[in-house]
Amino acid sequence: MELTARGALGRFRPKGTIALLRNASPSRFKRVRNVVLAVLGIFLFSFAGTDYYLRGQLYYTKRVINALYRDTWQVAFPPSGPVKLYVRMAADQTYRSLHADWKTHLPDVFDAAANRFAGEFDIRLTLLNLDAWERPEGLDDYADILKYVLRKLDRRGADVFVVMTAKEMPAGSGTAAGGTPAPPSP
Repeated sequence: MELTARGALGRFRPKGTIALLRNASPSRFKRVRNVVLAVLGIFLFSFAGTDYYLRGQLYYTKRVINALYRDTWQVAFPPSGPVKLYVRMAADQTYRSLHADWKTHLPDVFDAAANRFAGEFDIRLTLLNLDAWERPEGLDDYADILKYVLRKLDRRGADVFVVMTAKEMPAGSGTAAGGTPAPPSP
């Protein structure tokens, strides 16, 4: 910025960008402001579209809007309150064969877990849907099942993806599904 002296009192008259902004007409300032807001709006809508496409909800977009509207301390230290998580559940063929009523059984299991998490940790779990998935043959180790699920199954916007599986026990092994002792036969 270039400054020039003016008069005996030593007043300075700015030149360059400051002079343009100071001497700009209100309509020019409004046009610049509108262009900046339009660019930010286009960015926010494209971000929201990408967020919805990738996660199935506007999770990060809500956070950006909150960051733009709220004070800095509320963004840095969000108010405490219940955390809401979205859950999808899937059962493999073995679990479905052992629990013929799996579509009614799994929501009951989920509700019990959701009530416990809500009461003890203030975490609200919401079940999005139940799915069936086919576990490939030879995939019996739980670590391998988890790796397969991470690579192959889509969470579709859920924060938590629960996969139900079971091992078939040989007949007469003395245990029921799940590893609990079988009731004695009369």
